[in-house]
Amino acid sequence: FLLSVQWPASPAPPSPAAKGSPLVRGEVLAQPRTAYQARTGMEAYGAGGAASADLARLETIRQGFRINGMNMRDAMTGKVLWEQNNWDITRDETEAQVPREILKCRQVSREINFSSQEVMQGLRLVQTVFYKGEHLEEWNFSFGFVIPNSTNTWQQTIEAAEEEEMIPAELLSGNIVMDTTFYDGDAMILSQRVRIFYV
Repeated sequence: FLLSVQWPASPAPPSPAAKGSPLVRGEVLAQPRTAYQARTGMEAYGAGGAASADLARLETIRQGFRINGMNMRDAMTGKVLWEQNNWDITRDETEAQVPREILKCRQVSREINFSSQEVMQGLRLVQTVFYKGEHLEEWNFSFGFVIPNSTNTWQQTIEAAEEEEMIPAELLSGNIVMDTTFYDGDAMILSQRVRIFYV
């Protein structure tokens, strides 16, 4: 994350921001949610709601889903630039202190270690980048089927924007928020905002 953050531009054809994932300019996949919907994921089931059995299963998936840790490396050298374990997924917003040198990398490899007690048919991740509250870009990643009672490592490669297109670190620090949402298909499992500080 935080590698291809760039100045807003006039509408243009999407260009790749991550391996296998399109960069979306000016478009948010998930529609705005009320606070209740964000907590419960009810919007995934439509206005009529869903059978109580489906809701109970979704809540069971949420209770059994954990982010154990995350790290980011220079994809070219393998050097770990940032790492955090014991991730607190109960907070609506948290902070990350990220070294400035990560902005100089042409590619960053991000590794997420997660556990799930329940089976998931189609785990995916949507990350939306906001700069001073303004939507900049969105990244989409797909993991797929998750085995129950498993611990998994999920690695993605993120490519940098061109240097002249990037916002300077001193302007980014504290003003960038990553809205990270995990889904099983269309059902929201976990959503958290991370405010980034470059140190």
